[in-house]
Amino acid sequence: MSPTQNVRARNVEAVRTYFRVQQEKDLDAWTALWAEDGSQAMPFLPEGFPKLVTGRDRLEAVYLSTFGDGPSSRTILDLRIDALDDPDRVLARWRVHAGLPGGGVFDSDFVGLFEFDGHGRIRLLTEYFDPTPFVRGGA
Repeated sequence: MSPTQNVRARNVEAVRTYFRVQQEKDLDAWTALWAEDGSQAMPFLPEGFPKLVTGRDRLEAVYLSTFGDGPSSRTILDLRIDALDDPDRVLARWRVHAGLPGGGVFDSDFVGLFEFDGHGRIRLLTEYFDPTPFVRGGA
């Protein structure tokens, strides 16, 4: 493989690992995938929720509840990962089905653009999804 193909393959594997360790609720492994100054942008989140979280430590704090103890009611379905021409960018599409604390269900399609630094760490993840079911308390 060429150097570009190696970088692309490494980054696609990092996205696979991102979703796997999320399902396994392995916060340490998940956090290790991020660059120290990595950011997650969620531009369509409603008022009162952070649209941008920057820094590995802040990301870890935000996701601590997602990875908390107890059975997970969050399932990732229909995951598709696509390598792009730019080896430092990977596109993922998936659906989340999750129970909400108030008893409702959140079910939404997501699209995420992962951007990597030169060391194969996530520099920026921009997630696009419809937060309406979450705001309404589920369907």
